[in-house]
Amino acid sequence: MATLEKQKKWMFRGEGNCSLVLANCEEKSVYRFPKKNHWGKEKSPDAQSKAERIHMELQSVVDYMTNIMQPLLGSNYVVLPVLVAIPDGLSEEAEREVINSRPAHRKGKEVQSYTVEPVSKSALILPDLSYVIGYEVSPTTGATISVEIKPKKAFMHSSESFIQTKNLERFQVCKFCMHQRLKAKEGQWPKTSRYCPLDLFSGDIERMRHSLLALADTPQNNFRICLNGEEVHGAWRKQDFNIVLETLFGPGTNGHNNGNSRPKNLQLLDLIIEALLSVPHGSESNDGRSDVPLVEFPAQYCQNSSYVQQQQKHQLHGQNGKKFTLVKGCVLERVLSVQRMDDLDIHGVFPIYQKLEEHLQHHSEER
Repeated sequence: MATLEKQKKWMFRGEGNCSLVLANCEEKSVYRFPKKNHWGKEKSPDAQSKAERIHMELQSVVDYMTNIMQPLLGSNYVVLPVLVAIPDGLSEEAEREVINSRPAHRKGKEVQSYTVEPVSKSALILPDLSYVIGYEVSPTTGATISVEIKPKKAFMHSSESFIQTKNLERFQVCKFCMHQRLKAKEGQWPKTSRYCPLDLFSGDIERMRHSLLALADTPQNNFRICLNGEEVHGAWRKQDFNIVLETLFGPGTNGHNNGNSRPKNLQLLDLIIEALLSVPHGSESNDGRSDVPLVEFPAQYCQNSSYVQQQQKHQLHGQNGKKFTLVKGCVLERVLSVQRMDDLDIHGVFPIYQKLEEHLQHHSEER
């Protein structure tokens, strides 16, 4: 396990209940630090035992990515984290530099002055993918613009997976859209997103464009644009998308210029769509063949999708169950193919778990 020297110049990149994610601008690396409000619940006899427990847990993340996610999604789409030893004071130094960048609701959860678990001597490190690896930003080469999308679950389970349930809405509204209603009710977000994952993964350019426009309008924590590693549009830097385009490309870039009659916002979204549907060089599906292999999926329409609601009902009537295709090896195809390996969902798995738990209570020798 490598040992790193103390570094400076940190940038807030993200945060969850378990981890604080910070970018080191000098290294162009991203660090995932364990948070104490998660690990504080651990009942370890001493600090060393807790540090070892955290190290083991982080190693399990590396093992999971190495042995499960990379083989499933492919090495083109999964960069493996490296478990590193961090010197004393590194996490505190990094936190001090980003304290004003963290979301207010996250800072409000912390009673102590620091968020990172103080006894931890470990962190996960990844290359900062808001930059192009091996590409140096300079006045002559121009800026690096990156787009981050958290697409979420992109299909609805069939009714056969939920024979015992009487809630038909599960077969008509996707999980993301149902969660959006719940989060709006609980006040987690001021505005409900119009984005629907089924539209983004549909392979239909019009539906995909509609979903990306919805993400740009209400990014929440599912869409982010960075300029040279710094967020310019996302959950905590929300501004008019046209202003964002001016920040990225200069004044007047959302109009008709440079001989292109299409608005720049649509040009950017179409470029994102092209990337999502492209296959990396050197992969099986991009070996110079004229007949690009396709993968078929059942067509689905979420009734909460603003795209579906905007279409005349007769246009989509009877379309559920028909097929759509994605290019084999593109990132959307790989993600959706892996997602669809789950043919039960939690609502199908949980009753099985309950039966197993009940069985083991009466047959403890089988544990």
